[in-house]
Amino acid sequence: MTRRRPPLAAHRPPSEVSPGAVPTQVVSTSGSALSLRVGGDGVVLGHQSHRVPLGVRLFRPAPTRAVFVGSLACAQLIAFRVLTTGAHVIVSTARPAKWAPIAAHGTPVQPVATTPEAATTPEATTTPETSQPIATHPKSGRRTQPLLYIDDAPPYGRPPDLPTTPWTTTLTIREALTHREAALVDHADLLLLQPLTPEETGLLPQKTEPHPPADTLTVMSNHGVRHGRLGVTPVEHHYFGSALRGR
Repeated sequence: MTRRRPPLAAHRPPSEVSPGAVPTQVVSTSGSALSLRVGGDGVVLGHQSHRVPLGVRLFRPAPTRAVFVGSLACAQLIAFRVLTTGAHVIVSTARPAKWAPIAAHGTPVQPVATTPEAATTPEATTTPETSQPIATHPKSGRRTQPLLYIDDAPPYGRPPDLPTTPWTTTLTIREALTHREAALVDHADLLLLQPLTPEETGLLPQKTEPHPPADTLTVMSNHGVRHGRLGVTPVEHHYFGSALRGR
């Protein structure tokens, strides 16, 4: 039985967890020339100094809670890179049209209600090409094909039902960080952060680099804090632009 490691607020270093079985080279599902390395350090989301890959271990044999703070385009870039590893990605959002670049690759996009009244008539999951409901999609991940569940529901609406199964990571999207997200941040296992304002930085459980470059991605977990540069490829730029955060 796998014990759940403490969240970020506990500040206790966890034991190392082996990543899922994933290929060492993967190619974009769009058929482009994009190639991303995946290995013992997880999904490569950028590079550190001296071009050392910034690998993020998103999946483990326990449910994982992650929070991303930054632009929607960068959140989609992360989803795109996870897709290239062969993992499943599901998006739950109140703005499905904004997720069209990801839905175009076969990712289920589940519209969620923005008000309690709308919740009584939920919309079906669709893809932009067919506008037809998707019949089935995975409810949980497995070691050889983990699941990233993206929670892009409105910040202060009715919380969606989130998966809590092994090899399944819930990534909650926030375009801004306020005191109302303090509990969300404290209970996260992993934080992915674009450059924050001083007020937002003050809400974090650990210190981060002051005044980082605009293309910085900060990874914060019980293992510590790491910083890298996104390094968007031409193919990714076509879909997501620079993916920088506007402040």
